[in-house]
Amino acid sequence: MPEKKVLTADKELFLRHATVLYETWNKGEDGLGEVEALAVLVGQDEGAVQYSKSKAFQSDKDAANFAKLLGYIKNDAGNKVGHFAKDTFDSDFSHDWQKAFADVEKVDVSGAFVHIFAVKDDAELETCRSSAAATVNAWSYARKKFIEAIDQEKNYCTNLTRTLMVEPSKNLEDAYEALLATQMAVIEALKPGAKLSDVHALGVKTFREKCPSLADNLYKKDFGFVTGIEFREGGLTISPKCDEKVRAGMVFIVSAGVENLTNTKAKDDAGKNVT
Repeated sequence: MPEKKVLTADKELFLRHATVLYETWNKGEDGLGEVEALAVLVGQDEGAVQYSKSKAFQSDKDAANFAKLLGYIKNDAGNKVGHFAKDTFDSDFSHDWQKAFADVEKVDVSGAFVHIFAVKDDAELETCRSSAAATVNAWSYARKKFIEAIDQEKNYCTNLTRTLMVEPSKNLEDAYEALLATQMAVIEALKPGAKLSDVHALGVKTFREKCPSLADNLYKKDFGFVTGIEFREGGLTISPKCDEKVRAGMVFIVSAGVENLTNTKAKDDAGKNVT
């Protein structure tokens, strides 16, 4: 029988996060200044995304609070609430809430929580390190069997870049070395105060210098993103149009890749195409 999960409350973690939330709320940034209340809905949905901002909150299943909360929103909060527009759930509870919630004005405050969750304190950074170490150890153990191994530590996300080449041609070897140098250059450039678009430009420049013959094959959309509570923060990507700046405590997943290459040593058509 699988072990039953027991929900526990971390008082210190709650207080730290609540403090950051109220400090940001008082500044009125990213839509928070427009609302006096936040509605965080989490429904029972087996198909819901595993990582979301809503799931970072404790859910209160006490049905008696339903009318009380809705009354506060309508009467005391100006009939306007902040919510996470992207997070949706499919359950009886969430459907009932949405019906009652229909005439309440909703303001998307996802942007504010992107910045709140992006900066980790020392305890959270240690959790991310533990998660990353578990991922690497799992892959080291399983790589000979070509099993994809990922891990999750206390709902903080990490990721592992894997490259497996069988009889690679010279152009693939050159691309790999250039990508490795690009990835390291991007990592080194992710210092507090650095603009993410500038970091992206440095990555492109590094690859072109290391492997000019394959410059057109570099995947230039982005070189990674901020991770943590939500796996990929779309508003904080290492991309040419993101002018957000790196802040101490952010955790990044960095990756560099090429596309539309051909492995000339491959013995079949499927093995020749490299993406």
